[in-house]
Amino acid sequence: GKRSQQWGVLLPDLSAPFYATVMSAIEEAAFELDVQLTVGQTLNDPEREQALLARWGRHISGLITFPVHPESASV
Repeated sequence: GKRSQQWGVLLPDLSAPFYATVMSAIEEAAFELDVQLTVGQTLNDPEREQALLARWGRHISGLITFPVHPESASV
């Protein structure tokens, strides 16, 4: 059978209205595409960002992120 995709979503702060709106739109799109989501918040901490990415490892097939620092954009 077809294995469903799993996307990781890293946002700075899930309680911020802007990111709550972004997350809502991502979830709606994922539902329509039959994609499962794994969600984390970086709290603008590069170490937390890297730890979350390391935990998720190969369990995710896609990543939507707002990098903590511009040099993180290579993620």
